[in-house]
Amino acid sequence: MSNRQLLVSKIGNGIVIDHIPAGKSFLVLKLLKQPSDAETLIAQNVVSRSLGKKDLIKIEGTYLTSSEIDMIAFVAPNSTLNVIQDWEVKEKRVIKLPEKIKGVFKCPNLLCQTNKEFAAPETNFRVESGERIEETKLHCEYCGSITWYGAILESIQSEHFKIEGGGLVSEEKIEQVFLEALIKGGALRFPPSADQPFMLKSGRASPYFINLGALTDGESLAKVKWAFASYIALLMERGDIPDFDYVFGPSYKGIGLATLTCEGLNELYGMDKRYMYDRKEEKNYGDLSTDRVLVGASYFKPGQRILVVDDTIT
Repeated sequence: MSNRQLLVSKIGNGIVIDHIPAGKSFLVLKLLKQPSDAETLIAQNVVSRSLGKKDLIKIEGTYLTSSEIDMIAFVAPNSTLNVIQDWEVKEKRVIKLPEKIKGVFKCPNLLCQTNKEFAAPETNFRVESGERIEETKLHCEYCGSITWYGAILESIQSEHFKIEGGGLVSEEKIEQVFLEALIKGGALRFPPSADQPFMLKSGRASPYFINLGALTDGESLAKVKWAFASYIALLMERGDIPDFDYVFGPSYKGIGLATLTCEGLNELYGMDKRYMYDRKEEKNYGDLSTDRVLVGASYFKPGQRILVVDDTIT
């Protein structure tokens, strides 16, 4: 197979970032929180009719969040993002600088309220673009301080630079990790024979049974947390579910799933959500002013959205 054939070979599901300025592909890849086993192809200094030379990145089985796409624009503006699903280009877009950028860069003004030690608000900058990427500036919405492109690039190249909300992966990858956790942890059960199926609470017979209560070790719980949080983040990014404020876990097993999901969403994707669960029996001891039936409901406000997670899989 020739080098040109290798570059244009199709991927089943994933992304292709094309028309990256020559020499910038590794910096772009640094911005993406990719799993260690992601199948990635990087091509540098490829002949381009429009750019003369260009770089290209292909990643199988992964997708980008809006925050990652915005950050790519700071180092590779006007590059193109192709989203591949089932071997076809599902979406193609030119990557442009955003009008605003939140929670990524630090304000250079040490007296800005975003630099307070406690209860500091999330940074928020207005992005000013120019004819060249080097003319880009950030204007702090709180104090008006300006961050010049040199400082922007220095921050991006820093070893500790991190984008909250990055690292979306494909449904196939999530399903694979979750299934591995079920099998390795002994949660996926089969009856001793085909003529002795499991009887579910609904009265329906099933050829298998999933018992999430078997997943009590740290490794399994970490995979469940990753799978639930990653799938929810993917659904939100695709617009399949709206944003929400609470994760509700019906008692009993749903309680653990709700707490793991909240922790995973915060740790992996920078989403700060609360969780809530119900009591099987009304609380009649201790502080009775709150949480008598629904734990966590005291923070709930009318109009807030709730996402329900449960272990009803079989």
